[in-house]
Amino acid sequence: MSTTLASTSTRAAVARACASASSSASPSSSASSSSASSSRMLSTTAPLRAKPRRARQMNDPFALRNMGKFNYDDIPTLGHLVLDRQRELLGYARVAHHEMPKLLELRRPYEPKRELLRFRLVHLQGEAHPMTAKAVMTVSVADLFEHLAGQGKLRDADARRKFLLLAGPRWDAGHVKHGVEEAEKEALQKGVGEIKISSERFQVQAQNVKWCSDALDRMIEEASSNSAEFKDVAIDFRPTLVREAKRKGFERRAAPSIKDFPQEWL
Repeated sequence: MSTTLASTSTRAAVARACASASSSASPSSSASSSSASSSRMLSTTAPLRAKPRRARQMNDPFALRNMGKFNYDDIPTLGHLVLDRQRELLGYARVAHHEMPKLLELRRPYEPKRELLRFRLVHLQGEAHPMTAKAVMTVSVADLFEHLAGQGKLRDADARRKFLLLAGPRWDAGHVKHGVEEAEKEALQKGVGEIKISSERFQVQAQNVKWCSDALDRMIEEASSNSAEFKDVAIDFRPTLVREAKRKGFERRAAPSIKDFPQEWL
């Protein structure tokens, strides 16, 4: 019982001590808060020291108060832009009149390049695709025969026959108009259609281009050597006829050219 009374009295003494400490500290805290609030009320920023707006505008040349009345002695901004555009065009006209005739000294006759081989390549920007390695080469048979005749290759009909037989379905004779016999005679004399060779066996596009070119060179060399061994073999036009039948079946026609223009209309 005595132990319980002692603990109760101890708690009461601690409570009285805390209350007295808080009462003694409250005046100082209130004084500090009042001093802080009073210090915040004062401001030392620039607007208090700044001049009035009218005084500031007195020395501003771009202020509306300092601008005089428009006397209609100048054109507006859009008018100046129109004049600048006219001056620019006048400068180009002077260049065309005085400088362009000097280019006549550098004039050269146009000589178009006769490139026999045409390559069709596929490139996809920023994407790796197997089709980017493929190369398709096309060559005109008439241009090829004309070019190789000056080098002593594929000059006779037997060599040209063997070359077209080696090409096989890669040779497209175009539109067969007057029968197979007439088409064969025309193909051996001046060459018709084009040859298409493609390759995608290599992973690098340049290697496939080189392989197509080398394949054409091998065909030319093989046709030039011992060309008489296939002189009795007829040229096969079946791949061309099949392509023509497919075009008709799908209601497609070859694009008209100047060769299809009627001669009697001239």
